[in-house]
Amino acid sequence: MSDRKRLLTPYLFVLPNVLIFLIFVVFPAIYGLVLSFTKWDVISDPVFVGLKNYISIFSSESFWDTTRKTFIYVFAVVPWTFV
Repeated sequence: MSDRKRLLTPYLFVLPNVLIFLIFVVFPAIYGLVLSFTKWDVISDPVFVGLKNYISIFSSESFWDTTRKTFIYVFAVVPWTFV
């Protein structure tokens, strides 16, 4: 086996895993981040709104109420599942 094949073989074994990770994790995460800066109703084209979506969420009372309840659940209920 030549040195070039010996160096290339491990990368060929890892390549399918890397491609699957990129396709199903990295690209959707980046696309979701990009879409979070737009207003899009699926019918019309996305319109860039900048931080308006984040300002709307963080100024919403229901967001903070839901966040509080989630933390209560995580720190009060989830540990009991391990007991």
